[in-house]
Amino acid sequence: MPRFLQWPWYALIYVALLVLLRLFALPVILLMVVERRKYSPNGVQEGYCLARTRKKLIRLAPGLPLLALAVACFWLSPYAWERRWQDLLTVLALGAVSGLIGLYLTFTALRDACFPEKSKLAASIRSQLPYPDEAPPVRELFAMVDEDLEAHGLWFGPVGVGEAWVLGEEANYIPRICGIYTIDRMVLRHGRSSREMALVLIDDRFQLHRTDFYVSPQDLKAAADCIALRAPDAVRGVNDQYERLWGMDEEQQEQFLRERRRRMGSRAAAAAQSDRDSGPAQDMTLTLADGTATSRLTGGQLRETLARGLAAGEETVFFLTPSRPRPGGGETFSELEVRLRPGRDRPVELLLKAAPDRDGPPTRGYLWAVSQVRAGQLLEDWLAGRALDRGGWEPVTLLSGGRAPGGPPGDRPAALWLEGPEGRQQFDSFTGEDLDLAAEGIRAGTYTFVGYQMANGGPFFFTEAGGASDGRTLVRCGILRDGAMQVYETRMSPRQAAGALEQFRAGSLVPDRAWKNITKSFFKD
Repeated sequence: MPRFLQWPWYALIYVALLVLLRLFALPVILLMVVERRKYSPNGVQEGYCLARTRKKLIRLAPGLPLLALAVACFWLSPYAWERRWQDLLTVLALGAVSGLIGLYLTFTALRDACFPEKSKLAASIRSQLPYPDEAPPVRELFAMVDEDLEAHGLWFGPVGVGEAWVLGEEANYIPRICGIYTIDRMVLRHGRSSREMALVLIDDRFQLHRTDFYVSPQDLKAAADCIALRAPDAVRGVNDQYERLWGMDEEQQEQFLRERRRRMGSRAAAAAQSDRDSGPAQDMTLTLADGTATSRLTGGQLRETLARGLAAGEETVFFLTPSRPRPGGGETFSELEVRLRPGRDRPVELLLKAAPDRDGPPTRGYLWAVSQVRAGQLLEDWLAGRALDRGGWEPVTLLSGGRAPGGPPGDRPAALWLEGPEGRQQFDSFTGEDLDLAAEGIRAGTYTFVGYQMANGGPFFFTEAGGASDGRTLVRCGILRDGAMQVYETRMSPRQAAGALEQFRAGSLVPDRAWKNITKSFFKD
């Protein structure tokens, strides 16, 4: 089967062969399936997640016959009535039960296969993000898991374990896993014994996720062991022991989470101390958003800073500054700014700042939004002094040195204006958190006007809420280009305006064709 034959074309070919050749088509279809799996053994051609939702079509096998049985029962009900009313009740009950089960199986199969954004798998990924209501489209949701599994995935039967995600019947974000349980026992049903095998994961919301195993108990144990290595603070258990964790009341849950956070903090501190004791110091300084600086930086500290910042669920920033500018691609670079935006499909924004030609702050750089996995690789390269992959970087002009407000005092803007129900207020001293609240106010419609200007009449960013005739937000920004102030204007949704303010803070706002240059009229007025 050719590589480019993807869903739904191969499914249509299978159906056409069944119609034309009937039972003789089965060997041909099996050969095509085997050949196709050579190119995509775990569904990576379509994506692991998308391939997992397509497999739900197998539910049509029992679903459609059950629906047919329900139709037959209701069609035969008049004949049953002619015999005995007990026969009528039996036929109607059988039709109702088979119809409900068949309708459920058919509906879920078609929903997951044809509308993956509404699938249970997509919902499980979306619900584990810090802001589920602002989750990206399903293609980007699945890409987060697919990229992790493609780069770091280990497969154990139906379960794939990556560096950040576990893919079974649902997806689990590994830093949120609190309990890992294996079920492997003999069950007696209707006088017949069968073996029950399943992997049960419980996250920090105390929600249970189960994936059944049908073949290998070795795969089941290996999957649990592999997840435990990536989530060392999760509790382990077998069979029904998961009910102790799953059945906790709210007070017990809070106590369990406090103890878990304590263990995680102790483990992180021990890892950092081990890195300091065993690893050589790097020629790099790590500066956090609160101004805390670490000059003896190791790989373990850097990985922990990245993971802890994303797990916190709030936007933050830190800086990696070498003692001397580093060359790369014909240029030299003085600093790497790392902004963490949890909840996005690419939650890490990297701003690589070019060393200025003369004394003063940097005025240009390169921006790239990447996944957590990709960010870890790039940070390791920067820490080790290796040349960074420049394939996805976008050139940007930096504002006020390119550092976000809330950093060192010299980089803070001069004024912030907020207008809401209490009137207009001006602030001459504020932090990056105040600007975060301003962006949230724009997004929620709390503020009708937000103004933000840097020191000495420098670059500025103003928003004004829309009116009855046009609900879009009016946005104006002034940006320094070639030493001169250029003023741009556009209208966009409140959410887009809030995002533009965040880009302006990071020095990465580049007006495109949607923005109108109003420099002449602005200064004339």
